[in-house]
Amino acid sequence: METIRTLEARDIRAFLSHRLNNHVSHRTLARNLSALKSFMLYLESERGLQTSAFAHLTLPRIPKKMPRPMTFVNITKILDATGMHTWVHVRDRAIFMLLYGSGLRISEALGLRIRDIADTLIIRGKGQKDREVPMLAPCRQAIECYRAQCPFPEESERLLFLGARGGKLSAGVIQQSLRRVRRLLNLPDEVTPHALRHSFASHLLGNGANLREIQTLLGHANLSSTQQYVDVNMEQLVKIHSEAHPREEGILLSESKKSIKKQ
Repeated sequence: METIRTLEARDIRAFLSHRLNNHVSHRTLARNLSALKSFMLYLESERGLQTSAFAHLTLPRIPKKMPRPMTFVNITKILDATGMHTWVHVRDRAIFMLLYGSGLRISEALGLRIRDIADTLIIRGKGQKDREVPMLAPCRQAIECYRAQCPFPEESERLLFLGARGGKLSAGVIQQSLRRVRRLLNLPDEVTPHALRHSFASHLLGNGANLREIQTLLGHANLSSTQQYVDVNMEQLVKIHSEAHPREEGILLSESKKSIKKQ
């Protein structure tokens, strides 16, 4: 106990530095420091131990990890592997298709009601702001298939996606379902419901959509959120720039020759 009482901030910093040199991540360091602080608070309240070692220490900055988009091939594999064996599998597949096909947040998909289903979806997003999102034909067909097999009666105000017993469906159930498929296909841990939404945005960008359009579809209040969200494929941007910018080599060469003649 006396050793703990004499701890100084530099001792804790030396410990964290040692952990960092052993290739421990910043996220793990943050957890380590948080656990130590909690332990010291316990000793202070239960044993009357006093130490100022943690007074001026802050948690290590955790680098922001950008989401990675999935390939279209892997998304197709996920949809196929989810299966159609029971109405629950059909439900999960329909949800995955909405996350990728319409770019919905998982909370937005689970908040849909029967009355919301039309050619376009009116989505109540963050900040209670509504946005209109198109629903692709495959998504509509997947939802119709689910509704035909769902054993519970429908009414306009009923939630579209229900749990196995007819109650409210939680996001955890869908996350668990995707984890099961992910392990089956030996895909990385980054394959999550959120990654499906991110892939929607990234694939749109790769096929020529602009950030303002994607911002509207995702329901972001600020364009900066969309810029951080979308995985910018530099090779694709170079291609778009090459095709769209009026500076073909022939034009540049022609203009250069004109300039030389004038001189």
